[in-house]
Amino acid sequence: MPASQRRVEADEHVLRRVFPEHWAGEETSAPSPYGFKPAGDDADGLTVWLASKKSPESLHGRKREREFYVASLRVGDIRDRGLEVILTDESDGHCVIPQITAAEYASSEDSTLEFMVALSESISERLGPFRLGSEPSPESPQLRS
Repeated sequence: MPASQRRVEADEHVLRRVFPEHWAGEETSAPSPYGFKPAGDDADGLTVWLASKKSPESLHGRKREREFYVASLRVGDIRDRGLEVILTDESDGHCVIPQITAAEYASSEDSTLEFMVALSESISERLGPFRLGSEPSPESPQLRS
């Protein structure tokens, strides 16, 4: 592992933005596995963010006008499912899950989908909904395991 990268501790949490169309429904804590589909620029792995470095509201990305939820996952729970979390940028908390890449998804969707299902089943907390500059809606469920 390059010196600029480090393995994330098991008790840390990571965050992943998930759009409403990928939630199974308002009353469930598990989003669709497609909420964990790698983007085209996820060459080194699926992007997640250290909760200690990023606020859920800051995960709007380029889709600033869209509503989104944030899935919080405990790193130890991710590892229990055979996946790893690597911190790639200490300054902003950018991490990757290297087993889920855009190239792997394009060449072997079925095997990548198994990892995506594992992540969707590992959610610790659902946060939101959010929009750019928003606070969590009071009627929005925040589900804990």
